[in-house]
Amino acid sequence: MSIIPRGPATAFYRLAANFSARMLAASPVVRSVVLHRSVATGEVDFGQSDIDMMLIIDEERAAQGLQLAALYRTMHGAQRMNPALQHIDVFDPRALASFAHIDTFTGSIERRTMRVLRGAPVAMPELPVNRDHALSKFLLWTEWFFPVSVQKRDRRNIRKTALEAWNAYACAEGLTRAPCLTRAEMETEAIGIERGLSLEQLQEPSYAIRFMFELADRLHRARMPALRKLDRAMIFDALTSPLQLRRRFVVAPNADAALPEEIFAAGAFPCTPELLDLFIHFKNAFFDWMVPPELRALGISPPTLSEWKPTIGYYSHDRFLFHPGFANAGPPTQSVRMTLVRDALDYIRRGEFPRALDDEEILALMASGARTIEDYYRVEYESMRRETRRIQDALMNLADDAPLDAQVTK
Repeated sequence: MSIIPRGPATAFYRLAANFSARMLAASPVVRSVVLHRSVATGEVDFGQSDIDMMLIIDEERAAQGLQLAALYRTMHGAQRMNPALQHIDVFDPRALASFAHIDTFTGSIERRTMRVLRGAPVAMPELPVNRDHALSKFLLWTEWFFPVSVQKRDRRNIRKTALEAWNAYACAEGLTRAPCLTRAEMETEAIGIERGLSLEQLQEPSYAIRFMFELADRLHRARMPALRKLDRAMIFDALTSPLQLRRRFVVAPNADAALPEEIFAAGAFPCTPELLDLFIHFKNAFFDWMVPPELRALGISPPTLSEWKPTIGYYSHDRFLFHPGFANAGPPTQSVRMTLVRDALDYIRRGEFPRALDDEEILALMASGARTIEDYYRVEYESMRRETRRIQDALMNLADDAPLDAQVTK
């Protein structure tokens, strides 16, 4: 627990956020600088919380790669001055509105908590939460943020990320109509709904992992046919598409099974067959490419063509154009992402299932892309932006889901 009370800590963080916002707003690309997440809601732990911001950029200037390269340099300078400034989401107004439609769960949170620090007011559509969007958000927490907390044995973040995942689970199951905005609200709701839940034990890795597996099992039972049982834990490595993350999948037979030590290795993805099945059908259809025969034999089926459509829509969204540098400090992999998404779209437009690429093919695509973040914005970004818009337009023109799936004989 922080030695500085939450009130003074929040005031200090917001002062630092305003200082960074002034630097960012000086860019001619930026229309508005928005504070969101924990510092916006006042849930600040001094020395542990990050400052998360959103930039709304001018659409005309956003079309110019050199302008974005300059904005990246401005942001990098702001981060050197303020180490708490971490994840920055970047949208132009059109992209922000469309994102609110493809992720109504996150859109609900952002709309109700945004604090504009500089620039013009920001509006997001007020939409009811789609339960499948909430499920996708639950899966995102289990895919990355929760495992990272477990691998660091960070008790604070294990509890925090487990509660965030539960928040999405509760909306996905219809237990709550809208997501909670603060962890204090999540704790109150979770204690009232989950019998026997111990918030104290939720800081412990083994307890939290089993809790997450149980939530996934409930979600799976409500939506999908039961799978056959896995006899023992299974571990395999895979390069996951379309974002090219190398992961070690540690598959436990069920929520009560003994947890392999490999769960604590960096980059590990702890899951059950049910959790992986949900991923393929509700989060990322590309995951189907790396399912080993032993798991396929349990009854994990390929995604339908209509299930490929939201995957393509999500991973071709404008927000991924700005991940390099702003949300991800690693080497840019945008060209391979767009190649995979575009090729998958071409297949489903013909009524065919997308062809699975092996690791060697994906690595060859990765080798052809920009090497640095600045090179990406100066050389690749503008063509990526045009391709993104073409894919979005093509998705809009696709036939309805039922006729699309009817074209395929399985």
